[in-house]
Amino acid sequence: MLFLAFMMLAAGDRFRRRIRRALEDSPLQQRMADAAVEVETNVSTYVLTIGAINTALGVAVGITMWLLDLDNPLVWGVLAGLLNFIPYIGPMLTAVLIALGGYASWGGVDGLIIPPLAYLAINAIEAFGITPFLLGRRLRLSPVATLVSVLFWTWLWGLGGALIAIPMLVVIYVVCSHLSALRPVAMLITR
Repeated sequence: MLFLAFMMLAAGDRFRRRIRRALEDSPLQQRMADAAVEVETNVSTYVLTIGAINTALGVAVGITMWLLDLDNPLVWGVLAGLLNFIPYIGPMLTAVLIALGGYASWGGVDGLIIPPLAYLAINAIEAFGITPFLLGRRLRLSPVATLVSVLFWTWLWGLGGALIAIPMLVVIYVVCSHLSALRPVAMLITR
C-alpha cells in the first residue's frame, strides 16, 4: 500500500493527463475532470480538518493526563492524536492503553478507571460534537457507509487500510455521484 501511494505521488499529474487523453472526444471527459477536482478538494479538506482536530485532541489529552499526574503525559497526547486517525478502532485502543498506563502510574483500580474515562469524555466531545460540526456540512457521509468502509479496508489492508478508509469512501462517493449509472450507490453513501 505504501509503495502504491509512493508511485501515485511520484506520477503526479501524469495519471490525470493520461485519463484525459484516454477520454478525448468523450462526453465523460468533462465529468471525470470535474470529479477529479472534487475528489482532490474533498480529500484535502478531510485530511487537513482531521489533522487539525487530532492535533487539538492530542493536546487536550496530554494536558488532561498531566493534570491527572499520569507518567509521560506527552506520550499519551501524541498517542491519542495519532490513533484517532483510525476511525472506531483508534479511540478504543487508546482508551485501553491509557487504562494500562493509569494502572502502571497510579496502581489500583482508580488508575484503570479515571484516566480512560477522562480520555473518553474528551474523545466523545470531539467525535460527537467537533468533528461532525466541522466535517458534516462538507462531506455528508453516512455513518453506516463509514463503518462498512473502515471494516472493509481494515480487513483488506490492516492498519494502512483503516487510515485510508474514509478518503477512499470520499473518492468512491464523488466518482459515483458524477456517473449517472452509479448515482444509486452515491445515494447509499451519503447522509
